[in-house]
Amino acid sequence: MRPPSGSRHRPAACPAPGTTGLLALWLIVVLAAPARAGVATWLRESALPRLGVGVEAGAAVPTDPFDFGTGWDDGRGCGAFVRCALTPTVDALLRVERDRFALDEGGIREAWASVTDVTGTDARLDALLLGLRVHQARGALRGHAALYAGVVRRTGRRADVTFWPPYYTVPYTVPFGEPDDTNRAFGFGVGATWVIPRLPDLTAEARVIWLAEGPEATIPLRVGVTLP
Repeated sequence: MRPPSGSRHRPAACPAPGTTGLLALWLIVVLAAPARAGVATWLRESALPRLGVGVEAGAAVPTDPFDFGTGWDDGRGCGAFVRCALTPTVDALLRVERDRFALDEGGIREAWASVTDVTGTDARLDALLLGLRVHQARGALRGHAALYAGVVRRTGRRADVTFWPPYYTVPYTVPFGEPDDTNRAFGFGVGATWVIPRLPDLTAEARVIWLAEGPEATIPLRVGVTLP
């Protein structure tokens, strides 16, 4: 049967594009809510207690061979680290550190006879170290020991030493130190953490770090704080 003359057949109305977008967004939010809650629970209960960050500062003692301890003073340095607990007593560490050692002109003059002049620069060591630390799980004061491996960038450890050897008619200048270079490094450390309720933990550690291609070593002595 035909519709009456002059009337039009209209299809069912479709939702406006804006309404469709709002419906889709609402469905996504509803479906994602349990997943987001699960992620938040996992972060709160599993991930965050295993993670920690800290900062440190202190001294670094240069050692021989190659007269590092003779030509440069004890250094001053600082660093930061990220910790991830693998078990209640074992942590993985990533450390970034920098130490600066002032040129010790007096030490060079004492070690070398007939020195007339010393010119040079301060030395700097930048380290990136991966570590594995074993520590006590209970108590306010918790001791630990760690092994480290990584790379160290050495810059500025150079000096020119002028001296007057016996029977020479003119002074003689020789280079002293090492060129800028990036070396593999390894070492170990021992220390302790003082756990303070509701405050950042205090940490202290003494390390010995060797440069594989140096060879030379430093003994960083650090104190700092860590969260949590």
